[in-house]
Amino acid sequence: MSTQVSIKDAAIQLGISEQRVRTLCRNRDLRAKKIGNSWVINQSSVNKYGLHTAHKIAEDHPAYNVNRTSKKKPIALSFFSGAMGLDLGIEKSGFDIRLGTCTE
Repeated sequence: MSTQVSIKDAAIQLGISEQRVRTLCRNRDLRAKKIGNSWVINQSSVNKYGLHTAHKIAEDHPAYNVNRTSKKKPIALSFFSGAMGLDLGIEKSGFDIRLGTCTE
């Protein structure tokens, strides 16, 4: 037996409006049943939809814990740098600038 969630809970989990969740239910993008005037949505369907549409990030994905699992700085590539002032600011904020191209 799978867990069921409400429209409101699904909207919070996906970061979208309740109306959008209702539309997803009607279009069968989410596995849901209409009981009276309310929808009951399958939790695994919400998770699958969220991962498929990038509304959610898998917790085991490397991008999820970029700064928590390693002390490495995030990498930045800078194109059309000009005088490189922005690059210096980005570097001071903790990024590792790997490429800087100057424009004339």
